[in-house]
Amino acid sequence: MNSFEGKVVLAGFLYYFSFSCKHHPPQVSLGKYPRIGEKAREQLSLKYAQVNCRIMKTEIGAVNALPTVTVLVGANVDGKPTYTAIAWVGVIGRTSILISVNKQRYINSGIKKNQTFSVNLPSENLVEKTDYCGIKSGKDVDKSLLFTNFYGKLENAPIIQECPVNMECEVTETFDTPTHDVFVGEIVATHCEDSALVDGNVNLGKVKPFLLSLTDKGYWKTGDKLANAWEIGKNIE
Repeated sequence: MNSFEGKVVLAGFLYYFSFSCKHHPPQVSLGKYPRIGEKAREQLSLKYAQVNCRIMKTEIGAVNALPTVTVLVGANVDGKPTYTAIAWVGVIGRTSILISVNKQRYINSGIKKNQTFSVNLPSENLVEKTDYCGIKSGKDVDKSLLFTNFYGKLENAPIIQECPVNMECEVTETFDTPTHDVFVGEIVATHCEDSALVDGNVNLGKVKPFLLSLTDKGYWKTGDKLANAWEIGKNIE
């Protein structure tokens, strides 16, 4: 095939591809065109990558589809422990946690006053009590009665014994948003059940935390360890 024939094949293919990809997912194997010259093959690959087409996905709106771990945040309000369930939790660094709490939550006043809070990681067997803490207000019920409560280094950050992992935090920054109070906490101490430790590290397979999905308003289980972070990617070289 000469250069002219190669250009004709390329132009015809790109026309067909740009039209058909609106209705069908692009599945192209350049091996089907063994007689096209190397330069034409490179151009074909480039055009294939640049064609703006829809690849069989459905737009579902501006939906936050990120699954997030569900935790129980603890604080003292008027000298008494209370808890609320949240899934708006972020990691700023190895020793910093960000929590975003709706302004209407009863617990906010205690966090603001004492500048401390706890983050308790519940297991699957606590999903019912966790959900209860998210739909009931501390103004109306004493949610601390659901758990065995204790304190560590911070006297105003109550900790839940039944949760296998707990972190005590001191507030370092607070951000005000129209709907939520965002608290940044420095981790002062982390507590973990011996049964959830493997070689001194928290083993999520033993903790069995669960995730919240906003798209279906469901709690989802986690699974087994997939790979070693900062290690598995080295296989691509």
